[in-house]
Amino acid sequence: MVNLGGFAMQKEIRFLIKTIPKHPQLLNTAGRMLLKQMTRIYDYYLLDGVSHPPAMVNFKMIGRCNLNCKMCIYRNNGFLSGGEELPLGLFQRVIEDVYRSKPVITLAGGEPLLHPKLIDCLSLVNKHGLLSTIPTNGWHLASFAADLARNGLDLLSISIDGTAEIHDRIRA
Repeated sequence: MVNLGGFAMQKEIRFLIKTIPKHPQLLNTAGRMLLKQMTRIYDYYLLDGVSHPPAMVNFKMIGRCNLNCKMCIYRNNGFLSGGEELPLGLFQRVIEDVYRSKPVITLAGGEPLLHPKLIDCLSLVNKHGLLSTIPTNGWHLASFAADLARNGLDLLSISIDGTAEIHDRIRA
């Protein structure tokens, strides 16, 4: 396989090759994310010295989580020491500043599904035609699934850490 910017990119391509035939509805999102990654690699290697807009903007939506996971880098580094929430107005201003460069927008946490305005934020991202992703522990997913789908979430990643017994012991 051609080295396209490192091992992670190769893993992503292998994952897509296996997944797309089983789930063709993901082709559009996967293609857009792959194009964004390839553009970032091109910019890094061929346009040395030129500052480009961000390829991804990662928002800390909330400084709280409903779990106490042993391996959580956020909890273990004091990231969750406060319960602060990203104000909707600040989120809107940042999106207005960056949307023209079409970055991927990550709505992270703590646990982002605890943010009271998460769906409003996702709707704004979708309105501007940006790719969106949310990492979650999945605990509150059942109550948010329809709203997430209706408001254009492109990628949802759920933390699963081994078998049920191992996962539940780690996640506490």
